[in-house]
Amino acid sequence: MSEVVERVARAMWAHRQRWALSNGLALDDWGDGTVPNANGIMDEAKDAVSAMRICTPEMLEAGCMAHPEGDYHAGTTLGDIIRAEWEAMCDEALK
Repeated sequence: MSEVVERVARAMWAHRQRWALSNGLALDDWGDGTVPNANGIMDEAKDAVSAMRICTPEMLEAGCMAHPEGDYHAGTTLGDIIRAEWEAMCDEALK
């Protein structure tokens, strides 16, 4: 898995640990990743990153507006480029 997927998995595992502690339970630490991986957390993290792959219109508009030249909109060629870049970045994270 990629670094991004593992980062998401670790965040999800930390959330589960906090929930468990608040309910008087305990989960093993991440350690070498064996326990969380056995619980399918890496697959869940990959699904989460995959769900983010297609940007929303609002995300695309924000990406266009954040461009250094500014004041672009989703309907421009730059919008198409930003969408393609975002999807390529997510694809890389999912490798």
